[in-house]
Amino acid sequence: MALEKRHAQRVPVRLRVDCKPLSNTEIRDILDGQGYQELAYASLALNRPRQGMLPAKVRDLSLTGLRMEGPLPLGLGDAAALDMHLPDERVALKALAEVVWSKPAGLAEEPHACGLRFAAMDEESARRLRHYLATAPCAVV
Repeated sequence: MALEKRHAQRVPVRLRVDCKPLSNTEIRDILDGQGYQELAYASLALNRPRQGMLPAKVRDLSLTGLRMEGPLPLGLGDAAALDMHLPDERVALKALAEVVWSKPAGLAEEPHACGLRFAAMDEESARRLRHYLATAPCAVV
């Protein structure tokens, strides 16, 4: 039997997430205490990603992270900025996350998949995520 490493229960979902891999400079600045300014700004949940971000799909979600599938071949240890689009919300939920596992795209049009652990999220986004996970019936949308 495999040892479960997750700290929070996963919920199966179908959500859009827009993703931008962070550069080494951005990561270094964050680790040096300069923060990541985009977390402080509200972004509208639009039909297409903001400039510099690519759309992907969330397949399961928890308070501590998510499983993402899409065109970005993120590898173990990579970091990314995320804009998650919760149903019926007009403002994207923002987070910074680190890749904790990665599975390359398969031959039969299977997309790249990876697991991301949330590294930073503002308090309002964390509140909205907790509410969504607590109230969504099986959270499948």
